[in-house]
Amino acid sequence: MNLTYAAQMADVLTSIFTILTLFYLALQIRASSASQRAESRRAAVAENSAYLNHLVENVDVARIWRLGLNDVNELNADEQIQFFSLFGLMLDSEIQRFTEHSLHILSDEEFWGNDQRSVFVAWLDSSGGLLFWKMHKNIVQEDFRQHIDRELQKRAESRRAADSPESDSTSN
Repeated sequence: MNLTYAAQMADVLTSIFTILTLFYLALQIRASSASQRAESRRAAVAENSAYLNHLVENVDVARIWRLGLNDVNELNADEQIQFFSLFGLMLDSEIQRFTEHSLHILSDEEFWGNDQRSVFVAWLDSSGGLLFWKMHKNIVQEDFRQHIDRELQKRAESRRAADSPESDSTSN
């Protein structure tokens, strides 16, 4: 075996090991992405659980939340600040989830199939939530604002369809 042949074999082996290393790195990146998605979901669930625990465990906060959703004017100035602060924390959580979806950390199914998101949009569609959104929608990114406006529009159209006389006559 001469030196030229040995050098060629070394080049072939180097190429094979380089390709194997690239495949291994691709698998590691895929596993890391899945792990990151799972961690992101766990963090979102923990964050939403903290909000809900706060509402459940504290009667005053629950009362402020309930009244604020129905009519913010029933709250005094301090309670309005508490209501809007809690709503702002929830909005921040939803923005983070939307950003993760936009960056493809969360799949469409993980984002759109999330019950917490549906609850958030329902809260946002309340009297107090709509007031909060009107006051703060200009501080969020345009794509998120459009996303929320579309969701609210869908809910409004569903309500109109349910309330229309045609839906009453078709149910008879």
